[in-house]
Amino acid sequence: MQVKDEPGVLAKVASVFAKHEVSILAVRQTMDEDGHARLGIMTHIARDAEFTDTVSELRTMTSAVSGRIRLIRVEGR
Repeated sequence: MQVKDEPGVLAKVASVFAKHEVSILAVRQTMDEDGHARLGIMTHIARDAEFTDTVSELRTMTSAVSGRIRLIRVEGR
């Protein structure tokens, strides 16, 4: 997902995952040429309902998250 490169944005995003009981396994942040940060977040195994609620709430956070949120489902261990 694309986010604003500002202090506290990662904490806001992480708090949404925690609120919906989706545990974060890893985070990777890169910068694009427009000055936005891109976050790649991999989670531990999560239930579909909790993950869907997490993504839905993130999509409403226009003060921190911009652009589309792209999802890649990883199955298996």
